[in-house]
Amino acid sequence: DLDLHYSNQDLTLAAVVKQPQIQPLTIKGHVPLDLESTVKKAKIDPTLPLDLQVQLPPSSLAVVPKLTNQVRRIDGTIGLDVRVAGTAEKPVLSGAAALDLKNARFENESIPSLGVFKAQLAFKEDTLNFNTFEGEVGGGKLKLGGAVKLVKLTEPTFDLRLQADEVLV
Repeated sequence: DLDLHYSNQDLTLAAVVKQPQIQPLTIKGHVPLDLESTVKKAKIDPTLPLDLQVQLPPSSLAVVPKLTNQVRRIDGTIGLDVRVAGTAEKPVLSGAAALDLKNARFENESIPSLGVFKAQLAFKEDTLNFNTFEGEVGGGKLKLGGAVKLVKLTEPTFDLRLQADEVLV
């Protein structure tokens, strides 16, 4: 379901994606947008205020093989609650994303399987933090920590640490 409304230089969005195997994915947003000026300049005003929220209650990943033929089987859940505020040039993030994966197998046998894998991501101001991002990959253990700074959306700064033990690459 999609409700997109534009009038008096004001754009609002309300969307709900429904699929029987997952909880409803809800997207809501509001932007004061001068569409005519944006089209003429062929770029978005960097001072454009943002207000966007995306929510997905913890949902089964079993639907993924129906969406792509690259995944043979997947068992786990994913949840998301993220808000983007601030401006187009300087977005302010808040919220979290969580992944709890029991296992995943791919159609391409050369891609290693994923075992128990957990991720807890936190969005705060201009930073995506990897609070937990670890699991089993190809028979070994993998752990990722750190953050990605998004001072400018087009120029992310990565500060990540990867630790692997007997991971098949």
